[in-house]
Amino acid sequence: MNVSRSLVQDPPVVAVIDEIAVRLRRFGVKFSRQSAPSLARFAAMPPRERSATEGALMGYLRSMDVVLPLASADKAEFERGMLRSFGDFHSLVIPEDFLRQIAADDVCEIYDVSNQMQTYRNFEFMRLCSYDLLTVVTTPLTQLFYREPKFNDRIRERSEEITFGAAGVLPWNVDAHMLVERLGREKNVFNVTMGHAAPVFCGVTGKPVAWVSSLRVKPLGPCADHPGLAVPL
Repeated sequence: MNVSRSLVQDPPVVAVIDEIAVRLRRFGVKFSRQSAPSLARFAAMPPRERSATEGALMGYLRSMDVVLPLASADKAEFERGMLRSFGDFHSLVIPEDFLRQIAADDVCEIYDVSNQMQTYRNFEFMRLCSYDLLTVVTTPLTQLFYREPKFNDRIRERSEEITFGAAGVLPWNVDAHMLVERLGREKNVFNVTMGHAAPVFCGVTGKPVAWVSSLRVKPLGPCADHPGLAVPL
C-alpha cells in the first residue's frame, strides 16, 4: 500500500530550505537541500537548537527577500546588503569596516562563538560546497571539513583574539592552506586564502556573540586527485 506524500509531513525547516533554493536559482546557484541523514540529525537535535537553526535559516531567507531587488547592483554591495539585513533580523551589529572590505568573490561566513556553528553563509559558499544545506547548518565545522590541525589551532586562537579583543576588522594572519570535505562522497579539496574577520555584537547588550569572516576559496578537485593528501576519518 502506497502512502500519499501529503500524509507524510516534512518539518517546517524543509519548506524554508526550498524557498532559499528557489531564490538562489536566480543566480544560477544550485545545491542539495537536505538528505535522510541530515533530516535525522536535525530531528535528533534538542528543541532549542532546532529552533535556533530554523531561526537562522529564516533570517537568511528574509535577508534575501529584502536585498533581492538590488540583485542587479554590484555583487560586493549585494553581499554587504545581505549581511546587514541578516544582522538586522537577528539584532546583530556587523562592523561597517568589515563590510567595506568585502570583494565580489569572497566567501562570507558568520560563526556563533558559543558553539562554533556557522549561522550565515553567502552564495559563494553555497556554489562551491557539495554538502546539502541542512547538513551544513546542523554539523560542526570540524566534522564537515578537514584541515591540518595547526591551521585549526591557529584559526581558533585567532577567532578568540578577534572576537573578544578587537575593536574592528583584523586580517586573519593565517597562511593559505587546503581544506577537504570530510563527509562528501568525493571529498572535494579547496585552497583557502583567509581574508579578514571582525567581532559581531549583540544589538541589545553590545557584547560580542559571533565573528564574521571573509576568505577566498579555489576548488582543486576531488581528494583522489591529490594522492599525497591524507584525510583522517
